[in-house]
Amino acid sequence: MGLKPRGGSSPLQRTHRAKSGAAPRRHDDFARFALYGKLSEVILLFPLVLIAACYLMWRERRWPPRLRGPVGFAVWTAAGALFFFSLLTGFSIGLLILPAAAGAVIFAASRAPGPREATGFFAGVGATCLLIAYINREPGGLDSRPWSIVGLGLITAALLTFALWRPARKELPGV
Repeated sequence: MGLKPRGGSSPLQRTHRAKSGAAPRRHDDFARFALYGKLSEVILLFPLVLIAACYLMWRERRWPPRLRGPVGFAVWTAAGALFFFSLLTGFSIGLLILPAAAGAVIFAASRAPGPREATGFFAGVGATCLLIAYINREPGGLDSRPWSIVGLGLITAALLTFALWRPARKELPGV
């Protein structure tokens, strides 16, 4: 009797042993392990992109930023929105979007490495939360209030931080 599929017809779906106790004829367990093992490794790409961006920001800190002020903030906002959308969509379309999101984050980190402009990343995350709230506003969907509250909170915090942040002035020796 072997293995019987539980639900759908995909060979990678969970299976169970037949009642006769016969040994499985296929190597489904190995295939599932190989598939999920690789997916768990792919999840590590998201924090690695952020670590690479932090390293670039640290390395570029001694050079004057190419994109400053509202333009740098907008670049970081776009990068944050794309990155968070890729993270939320996970293994469906998120992996297809991940290279573009990683490129946007690396571009933002290398062109606008200032921490003031980088607060735009959180505004992008908030914008994605607002998009999810908008999509789920219809009755019967997810409750959109938590997404709206988090989105508005992140955008407000990012805008206030950007507006109120004053860069530290370096003291000149002997002045």
